[in-house]
Amino acid sequence: MEEAFIDADARDYEGVHSDYFETVERGHGRCETRRYWTLAELDGIDRKDQWKQLNVVGMVQSIREQDGHTSSEYRYSIGSIGNDAQRFATAVRGHWRVENDLHWSLDISLREDESRIRQPQAAENFTVLRHI
Repeated sequence: MEEAFIDADARDYEGVHSDYFETVERGHGRCETRRYWTLAELDGIDRKDQWKQLNVVGMVQSIREQDGHTSSEYRYSIGSIGNDAQRFATAVRGHWRVENDLHWSLDISLREDESRIRQPQAAENFTVLRHI
């Protein structure tokens, strides 16, 4: 997938069935810019036939600025939501919201961070129980 985006970027996305969306969030002393690209051209994607209804690949660039430091990260996804970068952004953010809600529940409701279980096997078993 990464190479598909490298190729599209080299062509400045001209002649490429793509979409782009950007968000900027400020708060807690940091600024995070997220850039979302989608590509509907899947010719260069290996094993694309193994995914039913696959019709888009997406890339997210997250740029975080905090305390004079800047970091950047790229993530790639596949989907069947069509070539709509704003819709892709909503789906990606929704996925992380589910993850964050789960961790909040484990940390606050079940006090997982305060666990005093130190035996590796026991800690793993209790983690499974908490997730259930």
